[in-house]
Amino acid sequence: MIILPDKNIPRSKFLIPVNRKNWCSPSQSVKLDRAKNPTIQTKFKIRARLNDGHVVWTGWFEDREDFDAFLYSLISCTLIHEKELWDLPTPAWAPGFSENITYDFATVTFISATGSGTYNKPIDWNNIFNTIETIGGGGASYYGGTGAKGGSGGGGYAKAVNVTLSTTASYTVGAGGKSAGASGGDTWFNGASLGVSSVGSKGGLAPTTLSQNVLGGAASSAVGGIGGGTLNPGSPYAYSGGAGGSYSSGQWGFGGGGGAAGPGGNGSAGGAGYYNSTHSAGGGGGGSGGFFSSAGGNASLDFGGNGGTGGTGGGGGLGGQNTTGLYVGAPGTNGGGGGGSHYNATASQTAVGGNGTEWDSTHGAGGGSGGSAGPSSNGANGGLYGGGAGACSSTATIGGYGGDGIIVITYTPKAAFSFNSPMLGM
Repeated sequence: MIILPDKNIPRSKFLIPVNRKNWCSPSQSVKLDRAKNPTIQTKFKIRARLNDGHVVWTGWFEDREDFDAFLYSLISCTLIHEKELWDLPTPAWAPGFSENITYDFATVTFISATGSGTYNKPIDWNNIFNTIETIGGGGASYYGGTGAKGGSGGGGYAKAVNVTLSTTASYTVGAGGKSAGASGGDTWFNGASLGVSSVGSKGGLAPTTLSQNVLGGAASSAVGGIGGGTLNPGSPYAYSGGAGGSYSSGQWGFGGGGGAAGPGGNGSAGGAGYYNSTHSAGGGGGGSGGFFSSAGGNASLDFGGNGGTGGTGGGGGLGGQNTTGLYVGAPGTNGGGGGGSHYNATASQTAVGGNGTEWDSTHGAGGGSGGSAGPSSNGANGGLYGGGAGACSSTATIGGYGGDGIIVITYTPKAAFSFNSPMLGM
C-alpha cells in the first residue's frame, strides 16, 4: 500500500471502508492468504471509456487501499499532481481527463480452486451492478487400449447479472478430467447443485469408448441470465464448449480437444485425426470461445493438425510434419489458442492448449490440446480454463488433463459508480 506525501490536500475515502482481511483473503469459508493460495484472487479494476463505449484503458490494482486512493484523487482532480499514484495500476494511468472519457470501476474475484466452498457476501456488495460468470472443467484424454479415439470436449460458459445475495453463497468449481475418459466437472454459484443455482455451466465430456465422439459442456444445460436461474433456449447468457475432434478408424488417428466456451461465444471444435496403414496424425486442438476463434485443423497424410485460434487473438500451435523432422506439435498461445498436433511422434506430447485472457492477463477460456499420434505419445493438457484434452496413444503412460473450471465475480461497490469530467464540474 502506497503512503502518499502530504501536500496539504485533505485525504478521504471514496469506497465504503472494508477491513483488509475481508478483501486480501477473499471471502471464502476457509480464509487463506492470497500469496499462499493464488487460485483465489480479488483484484480491483478501473476502465476509461469514450462516449461511444470504446475502452481506451483498463487498470488493475492488487490493493484496495491503493485503488481507493487512486479513485479519490481521480474524482477530486488531484491525480495529475500525484505521480506516485500513476504507476499503481497495471498498466499505469494513461488517458487523463476529458469530456469524452467516462470512468467505471469494479471489484473482481477469481475463484479457480476446484471443489466446493462458501462465498461470504462483501459489505459493499451491489445487487443491481454485478456479473457472475462460470466455465466448466474440460474433459481428459482417453488413453490405453488399441484403437483410435476422439478428443474431449471443452467446458461450457454461463453468465448471470444483477444477482441478489443473502449472507453467503455456496459454490462449486468443476475440476478438469484427471484420468482416462474422465469428463470435466460442472461449475456453479449460489446453489446446492447446477440445476438450482443462480448461474452455472456444464463440464466437457470425455470419450468412454475407443471410437466415441463427444460434445463440450452444453449451453442448454446452463443456468444464468438476469437475476440468475433458468435460461430460455438460445439465451445469450450461455455458450457451449467445443466438441472433441473425431477419430479416424485404425490403430491410431486421434482427435484434438475442444476449446472452452467464453464470454465471446462457443468454444471451437478439435480437429479430426488421420490414419492409414503407414501414416497417422492427430487433430489440432480447438480455440477458446470468442468472436474470432477457430476450430483445430484436421490431420492429413504427413501433417498433424494446426491448433485453432483463441477468442482474444491467441494463436494456434503449428502441427508437426514428417518432412522437416518437426515431430512435436507447438503449444497454443495465450488467448486460448488450441495446441498443434504430432505426426508419427515418439516424443512426449507437448501440444498443450493456450490459457485464456478474456478477463485479465491470466484468466480466461482455455484452448484444447492437440491429439497425439504414434505408438508412445503421451497426452497434453487443455488450457486454463476449461480446455478439453486431445486423445493420445494406446501405450501412453500419461494422459492429458482437462483444464479446470473457474468462477468470476464482478461487482461495482456501493457508492462507486461511473463518472466523467463534466459530471464533476471539471
